[in-house]
Parts: sequence; structure tokens; C-alpha cells
Amino acid sequence: MNKKLIPAILLLTALLTGCTFNTNETRGNQNLTTDTWSSSFQDTAQKIDFLKKYVTCPSGVIDTEFHINYHDNGTGLVPGPSDWNITVAVQINPADLLLWIADMHETSSEEVDLKWWDELLLQGWNRSENPIFYQWEQHWTYLVAYPESGVVLKYATTMK
Repeated sequence: MNKKLIPAILLLTALLTGCTFNTNETRGNQNLTTDTWSSSFQDTAQKIDFLKKYVTCPSGVIDTEFHINYHDNGTGLVPGPSDWNITVAVQINPADLLLWIADMHETSSEEVDLKWWDELLLQGWNRSENPIFYQWEQHWTYLVAYPESGVVLKYATTMK
């Protein structure tokens, strides 16, 4: 190795070692890590806006209650897949249900634990009809639909 390059290499190493990387600024991303309950918002519009950061809503949402626990592993120096445990209830137009169950298959009630939604504030939500249970095969994602009332319960996790 050329002895003249050693000081330059040492200086470069010292500079790089002393640097901290703010990947949020350099990548233009924001860190989405959160542990948020819908009850922390004051109005429905705020809840729906927050929900849409984490859950793809294939139709309009009339109301929602949720608990979103999301760990964003994509903003570090070495990004990786994120982890989440999301429990959400939405009220939609009943005619939009087919949009919510696309790519899912019907499953038995034994596959889905209705207690996942017990902690959400669903008082007054019409769930008197028999629900239909769905699962998305590629992921641990479950959906419970009350077709006549337009209530959809969704549970998605990577922490199984």
C-alpha cells in the first residue's frame, strides 16, 4: 500500500465513523413507529386519516376504532421489514364489502378470535347479525364482516 494514502484513509475513516446518518432526512421517509389507540383522537376525521397511514382502505370509511402497534424497521441505516400488530374496526357502506374481502378466502370461526376486538370501543356498532369470517393466506390477516350493517373487523400481525 502506498504510504502517502494512509493519512487520507485514516482521515476518511475518522470522518465516516464520527458521522451519524439521519435516514429520515436522507431518504425523505418518516419513522412510522407507533403504539396508538383511536381513543387518543378527538374526532372521526383525525382517526380515519391516521388509520390510512397504516391500513389500506379500499373504500370510504364512515367511522373507525383501532389499536395500531407498528414498529418501523425501514428507516435505519440497514432497513429491514417492519413488524406490526393491528386491530381495527371500520364502518363502511355495506355495498363496499366486496372491496374489503378481495383476495381473501372464507374461513371458519375457529380460525378467528373475536376477543381481538374486545378492547376497542365498539359500543353502539351494529353487530347483531351473524358474521362471515375471512383470512388472507399470504399473511396473518383476518377479517370479520357484518355485511348488512357494513361493519368490518380486521386483524393483521407479523408477530405470530
